[in-house]
Amino acid sequence: MLKFRVLCHPTEDLCSSLISLETANHTVLFGRVGEGTSRALMNTKPIKLGRVEQIFLTGTTQWLEQMGGLRELCGYVAESSKSMKDGIPLQVFGDQKLKWAMATQRNAKSRINFPARFNCVNSAVVIKHMTVTPVFLGGYKLDSNLDEQELGHKTNMILDHLFKYPDSELDSGMMRTSLVAPTCPESSLCYIVQPDTPGDTIAGDKAIKLGVTDGKGFKQLLNGEFYVTSNGNVVTPEMVIEKAEPMGQIILLDIPSQKFLEYAKAVDWKQSNTKDGVVVHILSKEMDPFGIEYTSFIESFGDSYQHLISHPKYCTDAFPYLRAAKLRTALQIMSPTNFPVLSTASNQHTIPDHMSKNCSPFICGTAFNPGAMSETSLPLLVNHTINSLPTVTSIFTGHFKAPKFISLAENHANGLTEIKAGREHTKFDDVECIILGSGSGAPSVYKNVAGTIVRFPSFYDLPKSVLLDCGEATVLNLRRMYPTKKYKQIMSEIRLVMISHMHFDHHTGLLSFIQEWARIQEHESLYVVGPWQIRVWLAEWSQVMPELARVKFFDAVCLLHGADLTDHEKLNLFELIHPLKLTSIEAVCAVHCLDSFSYALQIQNGFKFSYSGDTRPNFEFVYLGQGSDLLIHEATLDDNLIKGAIEKQHCTITEAIGVARAMNAKKVLLTHISPRYPIFPPFVFHLPEIMHNDNPITTATNEDEHGEFLALYGNTMRWLPGRTALAVDGMVVQFGDIGLQDHWADIMKSAIL
Repeated sequence: MLKFRVLCHPTEDLCSSLISLETANHTVLFGRVGEGTSRALMNTKPIKLGRVEQIFLTGTTQWLEQMGGLRELCGYVAESSKSMKDGIPLQVFGDQKLKWAMATQRNAKSRINFPARFNCVNSAVVIKHMTVTPVFLGGYKLDSNLDEQELGHKTNMILDHLFKYPDSELDSGMMRTSLVAPTCPESSLCYIVQPDTPGDTIAGDKAIKLGVTDGKGFKQLLNGEFYVTSNGNVVTPEMVIEKAEPMGQIILLDIPSQKFLEYAKAVDWKQSNTKDGVVVHILSKEMDPFGIEYTSFIESFGDSYQHLISHPKYCTDAFPYLRAAKLRTALQIMSPTNFPVLSTASNQHTIPDHMSKNCSPFICGTAFNPGAMSETSLPLLVNHTINSLPTVTSIFTGHFKAPKFISLAENHANGLTEIKAGREHTKFDDVECIILGSGSGAPSVYKNVAGTIVRFPSFYDLPKSVLLDCGEATVLNLRRMYPTKKYKQIMSEIRLVMISHMHFDHHTGLLSFIQEWARIQEHESLYVVGPWQIRVWLAEWSQVMPELARVKFFDAVCLLHGADLTDHEKLNLFELIHPLKLTSIEAVCAVHCLDSFSYALQIQNGFKFSYSGDTRPNFEFVYLGQGSDLLIHEATLDDNLIKGAIEKQHCTITEAIGVARAMNAKKVLLTHISPRYPIFPPFVFHLPEIMHNDNPITTATNEDEHGEFLALYGNTMRWLPGRTALAVDGMVVQFGDIGLQDHWADIMKSAIL
């Protein structure tokens, strides 16, 4: 039996519209795989991604909404797919730019290798249990001026390297030279899915009444043979066989703008003799699904078709990352100034009454059997799903009724207010860190990947901010944190993005961030510092994203401490420093992968902050960041996993604090926490006793050559009180408040998560 399931719908922090068609041992995905999709699916049950064999992308090839989460999703599928572990590739279908788009990621370093094939779909695809027919709205002919054969050769070589022979080497020129994007009229990819007609069945009650009493008789009749009962009566197949009706079509329409509606109206969508079907309408914000023109288009399918409307204004703005939302709510009760109340979209619309019989919002969790559409009231089914989705109010009232937690949290919040009122203030107190992602490796249930904004609210007439790394869904997480006006203010302040290295968890949100930044900040330039691979990636996507023309890229190699710069590079450095009112900006090579960097910046008013990126303890970084007011340092693993930290070239928490002490940093923010620690690493739960222990942990045990220098700086833990904060997704912490987390862990033990 085929099951239709909505896996993701668009919200403030998720742009995906994704469905699955499932049988007992096979799953096919259709729709947009935007940033954050994999993390959302961690909260979607009972989807079994290990059974996914094909993914059909809809719409036009673009990053944020359609494919920004595709490679992470493929890796997520691979981790639980037996067939992929056996070398059978995952098949991904898309438009004529799909191969190019995947090849542009050749310089990124993935956490997992997996077999996959990326296909430009131009004819019907017959797979298990269904036939999928592509429909292109708009043009689909490659420009004759483009050497398609040469482009195809390059992209196929790259894709083979990435997904077929990951241990092979590519020519360095191919890594550094920009790939030309296919030049063709813009088109939007849609699908008509025709499920296979199920097999004939026997009317059991009727057969038993006629004297068919055993399985052998049923089998004979299904095979077209007659059956003789114990009474000598002959039962023929025609007497008991019920012919299966063809299943209704499933049509996936992706209409990103008004012009594509005109193309859609010219298509004959009813390509079978079935009487009913389901149409999924994946629409952009600019489309009005219940305006006169679109209503007429919906009505053209007839009364027997059901319609699911995926539109940001008609899909409820629920939380796709539910468990993370529960944690954030608990933390907000405990520390209101550090955790803004989760923002939800206003002015959500409802389906007009005159369309509600056949139209429903496209909502995560909706599931039904397409073969039983005549027995299913889809609007009632969807309404039931909507009513079960969590809201801010339901999270507050449904998950945190424990009196102990409420009492501890409120007492803690009141205590923080008193501490802040009585402390000494400095001119840097309102420097602010916004944690958009505190995790590492890959998005997880409670943590997104790397992304931290450092804001300087009172340093300039017009405040400016820096974004440190930009993992998947960085901009979407910021959008969920604040109401629209505040969100736009924070986005418009950001003038500099610093990418530490090319691992996926540090840079794959950059394109979507730039796209959204350019929409909000209409006149300024955005400066991006990072390894040379970022320049190549931005240059390639600038062919399809005009917003990237406003980006000024600066190679991190030119910022290396003591670098011998040419006159041209010195001029570029001045153009970077002067508008941002920096005194200095420097880098050192991190002890991590090739082309990874740690940074130190100083503002003209004297504030200095340093960012480690991913690294082992690094004395060169200690020297570069000496005397920093704020150090933001990775602390991936707890101390008992020092061997793993050395192997993966990361730091333990105690090592990170040791670096801060060696650097003589005034405050340190620990981030990049391993997903093996769902909420807080064990270290946090023992922090008070470690700080007050007469013989606390030191840093020198089991160190490699990179961490040995830490022993010169004595006992790390004696340095801790009032100086350290652990990054948590959604946290906003001012420089003056770092060090006030001491009792969080004890309070969180009493929360119901």
